[in-house]
Amino acid sequence: MSAYVVVELIVKDEEARKRYASQASKAVAKFGGTFVARGDWQILAGEAGHAAGAILEFSDRERALEWYNSPEYQLSIADREKALDCRFRLLE
Repeated sequence: MSAYVVVELIVKDEEARKRYASQASKAVAKFGGTFVARGDWQILAGEAGHAAGAILEFSDRERALEWYNSPEYQLSIADREKALDCRFRLLE
């Protein structure tokens, strides 16, 4: 069953975001993940929180967790923390 990583974010530092996006995208691809959607949210109901987001698809939950916990992705987290205020969620 496919698994999805849903990311909600606010950009804090554009230069750090570019570095993070480059590193993170390579790691996503290495683990067979694809970006299903990314961009600004259109809020249909409820409180607006983070202005933008992304949805990543992986073949299953285990592969998504392998990606998130991989050394390749973990190296990008310092840039992520500078670049974004974000939340990551995993669902099947």
